[in-house]
Amino acid sequence: MIEIRPATADDAATVHAMIQAMSAGMALGKTATSTADDFRRHADAWAALIAWDGGEAVGLCLHFPSFSSWRGRVGVYIQDLYVAPRARGTGLARALLAAAVRRTGAAYLRLSVDRANGAARRFYEREGLSPAADERIYVIEGDALARLKGDEG
Repeated sequence: MIEIRPATADDAATVHAMIQAMSAGMALGKTATSTADDFRRHADAWAALIAWDGGEAVGLCLHFPSFSSWRGRVGVYIQDLYVAPRARGTGLARALLAAAVRRTGAAYLRLSVDRANGAARRFYEREGLSPAADERIYVIEGDALARLKGDEG
């Protein structure tokens, strides 16, 4: 029987191991560079649900609270959703999403999907999610972020 429970800072190594497994399994030419220590050190910056089958972690939903100024409602942003290969096709991914929505009291759910991850896109669309046609995600980091902060030099 699979149990879904909130993760704590003590679960940092487990969370990190599933992020690494997700990263390795995506074959998108990207690799997660985080460490278990990063998750421990920044435990106040993330929330997650872990699915356990006995003593084995088989699923992860790492999420953040969200607020829509347009909707005036609280939502949840799913950063990472992972199900171990042996637990795929069991409904666990859907159960993790539903648990995150219930846990946060969210009126909406947002996430982004790597363009090349067709399996994930198909899953989300089957669950009723649709791409936001009017939005595009932007990212800034490294030297450009340092310049924005005024830390050049």
